[in-house]
Amino acid sequence: MRTYNFNHYNRIKIYLNDRIMNNSHTIPIAQNPNNAKTFAQRGESYRQMKRYPEALADFNRAIALSPNYAWAYAHRGVVYRRLLRYEEAWADFNKAIELKPDYAWAYAYRGVMCSIANRYAEAVVEFDRAIALDETIGKYWGNERGFPLMRLGRYAEAMECYEQTLTARPNDPLAVYCIAVNQTLWQGLAKAQTEIDRARTVLQSMVDAEETQFLKETRFLKETGFLSNSDHPQETGFLSNSDHPQETGFLANSDETANPKSQIPNLKWYGGSDIALYALGGLAVLAGDFDKALNYLQAAISVEYDLNVEMVRNDPAWFNLHSDPRFQTLINRKNSCS
Repeated sequence: MRTYNFNHYNRIKIYLNDRIMNNSHTIPIAQNPNNAKTFAQRGESYRQMKRYPEALADFNRAIALSPNYAWAYAHRGVVYRRLLRYEEAWADFNKAIELKPDYAWAYAYRGVMCSIANRYAEAVVEFDRAIALDETIGKYWGNERGFPLMRLGRYAEAMECYEQTLTARPNDPLAVYCIAVNQTLWQGLAKAQTEIDRARTVLQSMVDAEETQFLKETRFLKETGFLSNSDHPQETGFLSNSDHPQETGFLANSDETANPKSQIPNLKWYGGSDIALYALGGLAVLAGDFDKALNYLQAAISVEYDLNVEMVRNDPAWFNLHSDPRFQTLINRKNSCS
């Protein structure tokens, strides 16, 4: 398999995120330093960038300014969850629901917390409460609701959840992966091969597309002076020489000569490849290729974006590697960085 090195990638991600933060939040807060909403919005932006200490500070400030701000409590709860401070996360979700009893999103996140704690039946109850309040939860939280159903052995219901996700987000990487895992648990590896092949194709395409976008953003940043000529991704090891986009067909000739200054960097590409690499690893475990699986997991962890320790530990596809010291080393490393 290809070797992935995301150090250069992460530098660009941080730069772009900082630029967005400076443009979007610094001026409003300076103009109105006692506005809870501006602090909460910046906290949410920090949360999405995985800058959790900064997010926590902003949500704390928002709540100090507005003690009954249910939205700030709920989103601070997500930050606590990412920081593995689960009791505080529970307290914030409960407080959000106390302040706003019809807060479907907070109920859904309580479902996530139940799944983390392996309380799968309770998780389904929480998700069902959320859906009763807001039926769109079923579509947009299909992966999260499907997981406890899968762990309970309710495979047909889990499959319906994952398929719902695909109606909202076609080729969602977690949905296609979970469908493959669910089908394997339900009917065996041989009968799941179609779903596994589909998932592998979608996931690898996602990684390839993000590499292509990475090269485009590199050109943009070199044009604007952020990167020097020596900061080429091939020289930093992100891609080998054979992985040049022209040689692999990722870019048409017209893309190579496009003016990067006319293209604003698209942050949706900065984050997501870690999930795809992690899922490719899970498929490798199902196929019995443990070395390849661990290589994928190591690459996923190096991206340092969305991948959660509890996701890996609770995923049944990875159970056969739980006793492997190499797996434990990688998980502990990720846990210390979360």
